[in-house]
Amino acid sequence: MTVVWTVNDLPEPYRLAVLKNMADKGHDVVRFGATGKGIQPNYETGNSSETVAYNGGNHQPSGRKRYNRKHLLDTYRRDGSTSRFVIAQEARATVDDFLDAFRALKRISRDALAMLDCHADAPAARATLEELAHHFEPGADEQRVEALTDAYMTFAERVAQRIKLPHVTGLDVLATWDAATQAWTLKPEVRRALEDKLAAEAQWTASLKTKRNVTKNERVGHDQYSRELRELWDGRCAVTGCSHPSVLRASHATAWAEASDVSRDPFNGLLLHANLDALFDNGEISFDDKGKMLISPRVPGEYLDTLGVPKGGRLWRIYPRNLPYLRAHRKKYGF
Repeated sequence: MTVVWTVNDLPEPYRLAVLKNMADKGHDVVRFGATGKGIQPNYETGNSSETVAYNGGNHQPSGRKRYNRKHLLDTYRRDGSTSRFVIAQEARATVDDFLDAFRALKRISRDALAMLDCHADAPAARATLEELAHHFEPGADEQRVEALTDAYMTFAERVAQRIKLPHVTGLDVLATWDAATQAWTLKPEVRRALEDKLAAEAQWTASLKTKRNVTKNERVGHDQYSRELRELWDGRCAVTGCSHPSVLRASHATAWAEASDVSRDPFNGLLLHANLDALFDNGEISFDDKGKMLISPRVPGEYLDTLGVPKGGRLWRIYPRNLPYLRAHRKKYGF
């Protein structure tokens, strides 16, 4: 995205209308859309408690809570004495602020830590979110990239909530945004806080520095497991015969996280459509040695049709090497 205009290019009537909307709402910051020629770009205004998105053409609320941050320019503040915009002076957090926030946060997701690790290791600590995701997990599909991005944004929002800088939310608290390249540069205070925390806390060090390879290896192994399972079951659900790829799941009789390297083989699982996979994973259905489906009394009978669970369902194929895993599954869940 290339920005071909500056805030000084905006016509005076347009700017006055923006100022009026800000005054009416009691807002003190505005962000303009970075696309188009910038004559009357869309924009959003806000304060510490709310954000309103507007259509630039008629200055009416767009109906959206806010625009995508990566499609907006930097924040501008309203200068009431001169009725003009000036570039916002960014409120900054200190190294100690970030250290306190990192110490206070519990249960930080592995994906978020991996993205943070990649961001700190990127050249000049600068990258797009897509680049960070692919650096952590080469070959990640669009859905996986979105999941990694969401995890990182959620982590950043939690940090922002701890630090409470005015008008700073989401990834803005950790990094600075370049609209022209859609890249984020990790703030030096964040990098220093990470170094201090890594030096002081071995547990964080282990979590952050080993997570990337551990998760990557786990996903590579799981992807290989899924491919082998699809081959075993001819790409069809082991019960219904459904072959639509998007609803099929590689299930596990022994959960992947609990499985040894030996038991992480395709005979440990079944290829099932999503609802059956969820029920099997939760121990609400199982299968006997002849492939007959066993249904837990915890599943109300009226739900079976809704969930697409066939009455009298059974595996249309069963391998001898499936049997030890299915027996362990039945024993674990009391069948």
